[in-house]
Amino acid sequence: MPAKMERTSTPGIFKRGSRYVVVWRDAYGKQRKDSFRTMAEAREYQGKRRQGDERHAYSHARFTDYSHDWLRTYTGRTAYGLSDSTRKDYKRSIERWAIPFFARKKIGTIGPRDVRAFVKHMEQEGARLPTIRKTLAPLKALFATAYEDGDIQANPTVGLRLRIADDRRRKIRALTREELRLIIGAVPEAHRPLLTFLAQTGLRISEATGVTWADLDLGTKPHVKVRRQCYKGHVKALKTQKSRRDVPLTQGMTAALLRLRARSYHGEHAPVFCSRVGTHLSSHNLRSRVLKPATRPLGLEWVGFHTFRHTCASMLFAPAQDGGGAKNVKQVQEWLGHADPEFTLRTYVHLTDGGVGPIDFLDDALDF
Repeated sequence: MPAKMERTSTPGIFKRGSRYVVVWRDAYGKQRKDSFRTMAEAREYQGKRRQGDERHAYSHARFTDYSHDWLRTYTGRTAYGLSDSTRKDYKRSIERWAIPFFARKKIGTIGPRDVRAFVKHMEQEGARLPTIRKTLAPLKALFATAYEDGDIQANPTVGLRLRIADDRRRKIRALTREELRLIIGAVPEAHRPLLTFLAQTGLRISEATGVTWADLDLGTKPHVKVRRQCYKGHVKALKTQKSRRDVPLTQGMTAALLRLRARSYHGEHAPVFCSRVGTHLSSHNLRSRVLKPATRPLGLEWVGFHTFRHTCASMLFAPAQDGGGAKNVKQVQEWLGHADPEFTLRTYVHLTDGGVGPIDFLDDALDF
């Protein structure tokens, strides 16, 4: 039976038999013990440990307090900074999900197992995969900042993998040409140019509502310069550098925009697709007052504004009716403003040829 530990004159150091024991707690609150031959060795070790604890003193802060401080001071991890709207989204996600779950837990005691339990909790509460990902974004940024600042000894979100079986997830769907024509024909005439523009350019709804007349070149080589977005009523910079791009316009779309300019022009820097008084459109109002009333009677209630972006990708990948070739993955990536072609391929692989494609050209190449 081991000897009983006895207190010494130095708090945290005990004597057991002929040896001295330093008692301390790790980042997860578990008690640890280290044994030394002499009191001098034990005190030296305890001093080094305390210096290390001071470097991570903030790790003893409760998650609630730390997250509130972080939300006030976080400036983003890119050169673009953090917009007010993104900060509000982060605050909403953390206060809705993370704070109630982690409650009074100390920031330095949260480990990978806790984060996985948090994801499982969200899933059990009925949160869908997009919501979970949206919530993890600020949580990952918070722990990354804490680690870089030396407030915690390890980032518990590093290497996190989402393995969520969500039967409600649907493969990305694109409209057929007939479905597209039906929807555009069903919306009020004033909004048809916008939906046509979305389907032909593949712009995100926030990018389309942010386009001004100064961003349009309707001359010999018509195109739209994507330079900003309008999100929740606020005009702001694009999320990534790759989102900044020039997208060509068809002759038909150019003519439609010229007609629109003739009847609703409010200046070079006014939005192309605007309200009656020339202000930026609200995507929320457009969805509830224009898009949904048009799609429900058609049995296409699953259609959202991003569906038009998927439809554009579908048409770009498909061979042209006049015999022209389809766009390749790199071209579609540049067109849509994706960060890399791998994302484009992962997202739209089911829209490309499912097999190996025609092979008769090999006969010509080998003189058969």
